[in-house]
Amino acid sequence: MMPFVVQAGDRSVRVGTVNTSSGGAFFQAPLSVTVGQRVEMALPDSQPGQPSRLVLIVEVVHLQPPADSELQGFGARWLEVRSSVSPAIVSEFLERVLGIAKVRVRKIVTAEERPLYIFEFPRSLTAHSVADAADLADMLEPASEQETAAVQEESALRSLPGKQGWLHKISSLFGKSDPGRGASAVVGGRATKPEVAQGLEVRPPTNPGFFAPPPVPAKPAPTPVPEPAASTEPRVGVARRSSGSRRVVQELPPVVLTVIYHDKRIKGQLFRLGKSTADVSSVSGIPPVYQRVTLSMSLRSGKKDVEVQLTGYVTRVRDETTFTVRYTQVDDGNSGVFEAFLASVLPE
Repeated sequence: MMPFVVQAGDRSVRVGTVNTSSGGAFFQAPLSVTVGQRVEMALPDSQPGQPSRLVLIVEVVHLQPPADSELQGFGARWLEVRSSVSPAIVSEFLERVLGIAKVRVRKIVTAEERPLYIFEFPRSLTAHSVADAADLADMLEPASEQETAAVQEESALRSLPGKQGWLHKISSLFGKSDPGRGASAVVGGRATKPEVAQGLEVRPPTNPGFFAPPPVPAKPAPTPVPEPAASTEPRVGVARRSSGSRRVVQELPPVVLTVIYHDKRIKGQLFRLGKSTADVSSVSGIPPVYQRVTLSMSLRSGKKDVEVQLTGYVTRVRDETTFTVRYTQVDDGNSGVFEAFLASVLPE
């Protein structure tokens, strides 16, 4: 969970990311926002009263009222990051923590002659004026000698064990030497002063990758799915690789399935499959983004049909009839039929 504090009017609201991916995150908080609203969040400096050097901007795409789920909050997609920190450090942070490898970087010199780097995420390349960027100038400061030296030690950062060690290092480079501090933010409009976050204590992230789904009570532990062995069966269709990611998916003849979430059961078809994602079409309705769902289908194994269930979260609603699910749990009764099916349709 990545902690933030949102300034809503005259009060501060604690916000935490529950489910994070390269496209966005679900923010758990009793916060009054609307779909399409921009939210600006600033990570504070470890020195009280010092300006923040990184501002994260998101757009609300889905609201989750408490009546529909145990989680109350909103889903949002990443728009951009604005920072005075060295671009090499921020790019490394985006790639290692959020899994975003391709971004567009622009440099703006503010009225105070401070460098401001704007990192625009894929599918959100929108124009911003210098005046708009100058609104955040009082929250930014030029890169210091410490950050310049950190860029020269980039090879040493890469040698740290796993994401946890790298995250601890990058936090100090952003000025968060105290991992217990929170962050300041605003909902729409101009950015707040960093003083709103002083004295607020929050827990540091427990998952350095930020990709794990939120815990759901009374659910069995996910069954690990071993890497499928290479298959000698004929391949179906042509492999497709999505732009800006390593996601390999395969077109396949539609497989009839049932989408289950809450007390709803919706008929649909599985038309594209990857090692961790499934694309589904349905004319009976679609679940919202970040909704936990179960895809139930029957697959042929020999002379009998085996019931297979894929459980995960909706990561993207493509249009009114199609959506993508990132599945984290596979249940085929330990028959191995899903592993064989996956190996038969994915390219080597």
